[in-house]
Amino acid sequence: MSVKAFGQLTLVAAVSTFIVMEALSPPREPTVDAITTGSISATNPPPRARQDPIVVSQAMPEELPVETQLSAPAAAARRSTDSVDESALRYFARQGDTRRLDAEIARLKAIYPNWQPPSDPLAPEDYSDPELDRMWALFSDGRYADVRAAIADRRAKEPDWVAPDALVQLLDQADARIRLTNASDAKQWNAVVEIAAGTPSLLTCDYVDALWRVAEAFASTARIDRAEDVYTYILTNCENPNERVATVQKAVALLPQAEADKLFSFERGNEFQAARDDRIRQRVGKIAETEEGAADAADLTRLEALATTGSEAADPQVLGWYYYRREKPSIALEWFDKARARDPESAKSAEGYTLTLNDLERYAEAETIGYDWIESSEDNLAAYLGSVVGLLSIDPPVKVSESVLDRIVAVVVKARNPEAGEQLGWYAYNLNQTRTAERWFATVLKWAPDYEPAAFGLATTLLALKDKAGANEIIRAWSDRSERIANILKPVKADLRGPRYVVDAPTYDREGEVVAAPVRRSTAPAPVKSTASARCGGSGPVNTLSPAAALPRGWCLMDLNRPVEAAAAFEIALRSSDAGTRSDAAYGASLANLRSGVTDKAAVAAAAAPQTEKQRTELTVSILTQQALAMYGEGRYNETILALDARNQYAQEQNDLLVLRGFAYLNLRRYADAKRIFQAAAGTGSPDAIRGLAEVQAAQNGLR
Repeated sequence: MSVKAFGQLTLVAAVSTFIVMEALSPPREPTVDAITTGSISATNPPPRARQDPIVVSQAMPEELPVETQLSAPAAAARRSTDSVDESALRYFARQGDTRRLDAEIARLKAIYPNWQPPSDPLAPEDYSDPELDRMWALFSDGRYADVRAAIADRRAKEPDWVAPDALVQLLDQADARIRLTNASDAKQWNAVVEIAAGTPSLLTCDYVDALWRVAEAFASTARIDRAEDVYTYILTNCENPNERVATVQKAVALLPQAEADKLFSFERGNEFQAARDDRIRQRVGKIAETEEGAADAADLTRLEALATTGSEAADPQVLGWYYYRREKPSIALEWFDKARARDPESAKSAEGYTLTLNDLERYAEAETIGYDWIESSEDNLAAYLGSVVGLLSIDPPVKVSESVLDRIVAVVVKARNPEAGEQLGWYAYNLNQTRTAERWFATVLKWAPDYEPAAFGLATTLLALKDKAGANEIIRAWSDRSERIANILKPVKADLRGPRYVVDAPTYDREGEVVAAPVRRSTAPAPVKSTASARCGGSGPVNTLSPAAALPRGWCLMDLNRPVEAAAAFEIALRSSDAGTRSDAAYGASLANLRSGVTDKAAVAAAAAPQTEKQRTELTVSILTQQALAMYGEGRYNETILALDARNQYAQEQNDLLVLRGFAYLNLRRYADAKRIFQAAAGTGSPDAIRGLAEVQAAQNGLR
């Protein structure tokens, strides 16, 4: 080994201890010598300015003998080289253990700077000691407790025998390394730093793992600058290519981006490409956790290349979540599919795959995939329940096998999920299983007493069962909280529609009895395509959102056909200071209230902020349509016609509204007008118009 190499090893062993010294001591004025307060090595960047000096130990007196300063060269230089214990060096040489041999030479040079290693460590020694060789063999195997036992046994047999200093010191060092590792694994960060400070021989390139653990201890205790110092020390002094790359990768994971990026300046060639890729994964992964922002195009391109050519599931999974949260489900599905193929046991990939199928409205597939993962996590269960809600709310109902219905019922009952329970109620109702539907809605209200959709469903089924007393009880309890429940006994627009369609599907009651005959569907449920936790940014209360966050939540809830909740979100968005946000919020609030049948609130919301011409026209037409229907339902036929006349100024009267006008004329005994309208509508094949013509004829003949 060259003199230059020995000098470098000496520097490594002597100054590595100072990495940890600053963190162990309280601030005081610098009174120690230059090597104690200097930089890590002569080739390092200049040290940053610090408020507290790097001192050797806690509670240090103002003046210290030079000998008490760790690794001080002056003290080491005065040590005699006559008694250097070379037994470890010669043993490692005989074993061909060059790594331990180099480490031992560096250790001895740090202690005895004037010592020179033997030119031939393999040269025969003047004596042989088989029992000592056995101790060294045990040490090489990592059997440190057995070494200490062997030393104790020999001392008992030979009281005058003294174990070599090298063996004792290396045993102490090994014990310290084990204690440091255990403290690090237990996240006892202060203990890690204290052990490292007490064992400076560990803080060399021969024990990079110990240095990594010290850096992690600093980073985990908010001493980022000291962690950066450790990583800088390694990259400046250590040569092992794999350890250098691993050092940067660990720094990227633990340090803030600015500090981690500095370390790339130590790169030799392109050795840190793997760490640079980790930084890209970190950046894209952070953005993928939310719906806000967009990743850099170059980062996406690189990550997609890594995800395509790699064998791990992590990269395609990150891309799946990134595209899912940016409403690109087709792309997201491809990446989740790739992630699942690489790691079939990944619950997170299964969750993303299920949610993406829900977004694509492929609910039957999503239910099948998601069911296998319902026990994995709350998120997986929520994704599955979103599939259930979507599957059961398809209009017209799809055929669901008995086995699938059985497992859906079992999961919903166990989870006590209101949205899924509600849809089971509507599914039964729309297949004419009214009694089963009533039980489902009543059950959901037990799970969630304030869940309005279940109360509405229960009132609807009680009316269908001709239980007016029960329905009136629900109406009284909810009339001040739900306008649609309060108005449930009034005629609605659906009463004027054409004939019901037939659904060719088997039906089941809750006891599993099959009704083979096809059934006719009546009032359609309000479909909900996925649970709030699976979409719309989580399940947090709407009233906790900022105006900026409330606007997209409102539109998302509209997509899920949840207008009551959407209206609440839009009302919060109306508080925004941004004119564009307020305009969009006013438009959304109007649509939400119209969909809920709350016409008055829709009109108020429409006037809350300026609208585009197109939006004003659309809202005016919708509001006037709702008003006409409401007036007719209340028997205010003149006002119905006035509302329809006003609507005609903005849009052509559609066929069902023509029929509504005809019945308004009929009830006002304006038979000629009614006949004219019904004849026009009957020409399109409208059965309601044909019925209207018959009623006009009967009225004119005195039969009505």
